[in-house]
Amino acid sequence: MSFRCRTGRLSDQVYDRLRQAVIDGDLTPNTRLVGSELARQYGISQAPVRDAIRRLAHEGLVTLYRFKTGTLGLNWCSFWTG
Repeated sequence: MSFRCRTGRLSDQVYDRLRQAVIDGDLTPNTRLVGSELARQYGISQAPVRDAIRRLAHEGLVTLYRFKTGTLGLNWCSFWTG
């Protein structure tokens, strides 16, 4: 899954994709994601992934955890309740 052929900031594209995955139920609560793994999967550097994850955390969609190895991961902690 490459983002290179799209227009716009990579971090916005990663944010949109991750947010949509939550909405679609592809990512469920307590799913652990690792920034370096996402970057490798999307074929991009880690910086846009970190920016997207921070944005999701700011919106309250994820909780960030810093592991002993320095790996930035996240767990989905809340969803919209309608």
